[in-house]
Amino acid sequence: MISRTGIMQEARWEAPRVARRTLVPVTVLELFDAQVTAAPDAVAVVHDGRQVTYGELDQRVNRLARGLIRLGVEPDTHVVLMMGLSLDLIVAIYAVAKAGGAVLPIDPEQPADRVAAMVAAVDPICILTASRRGTAPEYAIAIDAVRRPADHSPIRPAERAKPIRLGDPAYTIFTKDQSGHPVASTVSHGTIADRLDWLMVEFGLRNGNTALSSTDSPILCPAWDLCSPLLVGGTVVVPDAKRY
Repeated sequence: MISRTGIMQEARWEAPRVARRTLVPVTVLELFDAQVTAAPDAVAVVHDGRQVTYGELDQRVNRLARGLIRLGVEPDTHVVLMMGLSLDLIVAIYAVAKAGGAVLPIDPEQPADRVAAMVAAVDPICILTASRRGTAPEYAIAIDAVRRPADHSPIRPAERAKPIRLGDPAYTIFTKDQSGHPVASTVSHGTIADRLDWLMVEFGLRNGNTALSSTDSPILCPAWDLCSPLLVGGTVVVPDAKRY
């Protein structure tokens, strides 16, 4: 079993020294919003034969974020996402960020007892699933069932219970320590920005880049596969699971 006490730790990632920095310290939310403002008609996601622009993605994200805020999502809270790689998953990740919360992605095919232990460890506000529940708990909410207002305008700071800060958690993943015991590592907004900055300097990550998400598991897919391209104006391509 996974105990809630003593397992949570912040995952700190230190980039090699670089000659310059390209970003000032910002949250994931600020980076994404900047791309939406700069190029709302640019293609953000390609999935199931459809192209979704930054403007369209942002509208979906804002509506779901307002629904999550109504459920109680705010900074220092978690939302568990139990769904495979899809447009819904990308919308959910950014909606949780806009609400102020952190995501814990869980493979819906994980054994039920392990799912229950991971969920208990982070004590989430809610669990969002796709239409196929897998081993999700009975009280999980299908993403399409979340009540969301028609308002798709940008989320205003006053709509959140408190401000989002660089040190606030953005997502949590479960890894294993040297003894093989599961450990929940939490990554902050600032840590994601640091890694993105390094990728921009060392590998030229920039506007126009395209990333192919090559696995159906949100656990195996590195977080920057979903985050980095959309934070610099790139495109995420999610292949049809039936073809791969």
